[in-house]
Amino acid sequence: MIDSTIVTIVLDGVVLALTFSFVLLLIWHNLSKRHIALLVTLLALVVAWNLGSIITKLADQFALGSTIVSAAAVVHDAGFAASSVAFYAFASSLTGTRAAPLLRAAWLGIGAVVIARLMFSPLVLVESGQTTAQLSPLPMLLFFAYSMFGVYQLFANRRKLTSPTILSGAALFVVGQGLTFANPALGIVTISTNLCSGGLLLMTIGVIRREIIRPLAEREQQIAALHSLSKEIAGQPQLDEVLGQIALQATNWIGGDAAGVFLRDDDQLYLAATYNLPSSYRGLKMSIDNGVCGQTVRSEKAQLVENYRRDWRFEPDLPLADRAFGSFTAVPLTYQGSVAGVLFVVSGHQGRMFRSDDVFRLELLAPQAAVAIAYSALLDQQQRLLRQIEANSAQLESLLLSTENPVIAVDRRLNVLFANPAALNLLDVEQDTDVSRIRIPAQYFPPSLKALARDLQLFKVHEYEIGLDSVTYQCHVARLGKIRHEGWVAVMHDVSRLKELDRMKGEMIRMVSHDLKNPLMGAMLNVDLLRTREDAALNDSLDALDRQLDRMDRIIRGVLDLERIRTGRLQRLPHEVYPIVTKVIQDLDRTRLDKGVSITNAVDPALILEVDGDQFERALSNLVENAIKFSEQGSRVTVESEVRESDRQIAIHVKDTGIGIPAEIQSQVFDRFFRGRQRGFEHVSGSGLGLALVKAIMELHTGAVSLRSVEGQGSCFTLLFGMTESARLTSSEQSGRALGPPETRD
Repeated sequence: MIDSTIVTIVLDGVVLALTFSFVLLLIWHNLSKRHIALLVTLLALVVAWNLGSIITKLADQFALGSTIVSAAAVVHDAGFAASSVAFYAFASSLTGTRAAPLLRAAWLGIGAVVIARLMFSPLVLVESGQTTAQLSPLPMLLFFAYSMFGVYQLFANRRKLTSPTILSGAALFVVGQGLTFANPALGIVTISTNLCSGGLLLMTIGVIRREIIRPLAEREQQIAALHSLSKEIAGQPQLDEVLGQIALQATNWIGGDAAGVFLRDDDQLYLAATYNLPSSYRGLKMSIDNGVCGQTVRSEKAQLVENYRRDWRFEPDLPLADRAFGSFTAVPLTYQGSVAGVLFVVSGHQGRMFRSDDVFRLELLAPQAAVAIAYSALLDQQQRLLRQIEANSAQLESLLLSTENPVIAVDRRLNVLFANPAALNLLDVEQDTDVSRIRIPAQYFPPSLKALARDLQLFKVHEYEIGLDSVTYQCHVARLGKIRHEGWVAVMHDVSRLKELDRMKGEMIRMVSHDLKNPLMGAMLNVDLLRTREDAALNDSLDALDRQLDRMDRIIRGVLDLERIRTGRLQRLPHEVYPIVTKVIQDLDRTRLDKGVSITNAVDPALILEVDGDQFERALSNLVENAIKFSEQGSRVTVESEVRESDRQIAIHVKDTGIGIPAEIQSQVFDRFFRGRQRGFEHVSGSGLGLALVKAIMELHTGAVSLRSVEGQGSCFTLLFGMTESARLTSSEQSGRALGPPETRD
């Protein structure tokens, strides 16, 4: 009998040692998983149970005292009870069922068993000279029921477990525990611990296969599947087909029953692709505030619900999901930091229960789906852009072919890139000629390349006129290419008829003005002669007549000046601006004193502009005179300069604190003969040509004039000039030049 006992003990030791080595491997792999921690606990408790049984068996051979035997019996009973509870907890963790209430009651029961064993004599049987620890039937059967519940859970959820080795080990473990209650006389009680140890070894091997061996074996398959999926994504431009393949791969990867892909549309998710789900589900929409998939979008993290019907208490992701779904996992499809959709996989009630490793596999697949979504979106955008470009190109081609204006585009080496039929006719070239062989004659080019470069830099366009066979063309030249300068494009307008009409109009204006001016001067001379009579009433009438004649004279001179400026040529030379402003202020000194207005010259003394001096002075004089006229007594007029390096422009501002200009008439103030009527200033006379004259002068200087005004607060007229080399040089010298204070005339 001693030999059989020793054999049993040695066999237990070998099996438990082997189990212990496997458990060490699991601890090294990942002890944070609950079922692995419970397996380690179960091993420790089985060792304690076996140790109590071994000491009891060896009590007679080694004459162990009653105290040791009693202690061994306590360890035996406590180890049996605790291992039953630990086995139940281990099975609950593997199957994902809740066991907390029963486990708390079980641990209390174990404490009661230990106390009872310490207070009362242990139940020890002596059969044929052999001492055997006998379990107390009633309490131990209660704990054995935990093991039975554990086995039931494992077999009831065997599809989720997918491990026959763990099931076999669990059955062997429970059979070994059951043999403990058998009659010691049968002789099979001694092998109960061997069966439990063997069952524990099988369960440990099953966990190792589940946690380590199977993932390693699947890694190569996953890589191959990823490679195959990447090829399918590249070869299938249709997004729904690609997403369908991704859903299929996801289901196969983690052993699910169905899968789908939600795509995000602002605050909505719509089901774009499914696998093994009702076709009617496709296109369903839900808010990102609902469902596990909505939570995935909001948190931008993967979600795992082990039992959907039991654990998810909120709005379901799909119809009947709370009744039909078992385990559910979802991962976000993130591209460039933004969640574009959600990939989810579901199993049925009796399907496999997903684990964190399954979520990790889906997260490997998610980037492929995100790339497919982004690729499809880019492809759609590209196709839309191509269609738009084709439509615009067709419209542009139709416009260029149908227009009577010649259009020519050249590259940076002046090789012709494009010429429409009108341009080919002008160049006397056949319509089917290769445009790259055409050479542009010299007379087509601008007369001043310096002016061309300056205008393109400042205004993005250059205008000039050329005469070809008694036909005058106005040419508009612009750069070709927005990002990279690729050349130039020129549009030519036949302005011969317009030039002739303009010449005739000018002749008529000069003739009419001349015919009006001579009689007008005669009338004014006779008025002066009549003033010699001492008749007060007559003199008042003559004064009124003189004012009207003077107004007619200003209008005629304004028309002549405007025509002269518009048709004349500028003599642009570098001029210091400060002295010109000072002269204008001095010329208007009498007008300023009569109105009680102060004027400040705040122009930078170092500023030089390349302008026609007389015309520039005329424009400034008109602006300053207007500012004085429409200002109340005590108002202030300021003339100042501003160098805008970023825009390569120089601005001359004429500001006043006068009555301002109503917003509704500001767009008309530069029109010929327009005179705005403002309350309190109806008596102010004028021809309505002063600001039109300023605009004409600035257009001749390829500049501009602008207005900012607030009624009741004042106005600011701005003259804008392109920055020339001299202006830039002077601007760069400002930092080293001491400037005097602004000159003010009160």
